[in-house]
Amino acid sequence: MSPGGASPSSATSPDASVAIPPSVAPGASIDAGPVDLRVIGSGFTAFSSDGNDFASFAAVIENPNARWAVFQMQVTVDFFDGEDNFIAGEELFLQVLPGQRTAIAGEAFGAGRATRMMVNLPDDTSAFEANRAESGLFRVSDVETSRGDGLNVTRGRLTSRAPTSQSLVQLTAVYRNGRGAIIGGAVGGVDTIAPGATISFEVVDGAPFAAIPDTEVYWQLSGVRR
Repeated sequence: MSPGGASPSSATSPDASVAIPPSVAPGASIDAGPVDLRVIGSGFTAFSSDGNDFASFAAVIENPNARWAVFQMQVTVDFFDGEDNFIAGEELFLQVLPGQRTAIAGEAFGAGRATRMMVNLPDDTSAFEANRAESGLFRVSDVETSRGDGLNVTRGRLTSRAPTSQSLVQLTAVYRNGRGAIIGGAVGGVDTIAPGATISFEVVDGAPFAAIPDTEVYWQLSGVRR
């Protein structure tokens, strides 16, 4: 366990740091049905000192389908202690466009003793819908995380490539250590962004990390079908 009661744990792949989703070849047919989403990388840091009992977590998730989007998919994140007993869990909802790579993050209270995390994607395909929306609707740039007054503040700029104004765009900050492993994350967003506009954003988080060497930011739409 590192100083301050923070215990990091992670599982990541080398390409998990790509913040803008890669394009997917549009040749796939919807007739065969969608294939499962992929967890590209995940990790957490457990905090158990100074009255804390929670874990900051994040996971990067990719939709490999060229013609299927995901709307309101329920994802569960479970935490286990050193004896592999379940100690805490979180439920989140995910929206992913065809070919998009996005992320989930948050804090799981009661997980301060966690040594293992599991991200559970549902087996059924009820959240998938045939959709041709583009995965590159936004570009994230100039991302930087600083710490002061007990807060982690991730700042950056969001550029819209969408043809219409977009509301309630969720922004997920994924923190990495100096070796590239995911150590946690936080969620923010912007209320609205006009076509072609570039606006500044902040994601504010109170988890007591000693340092956050690197941060990437992923976006999600609000769940309104396009």
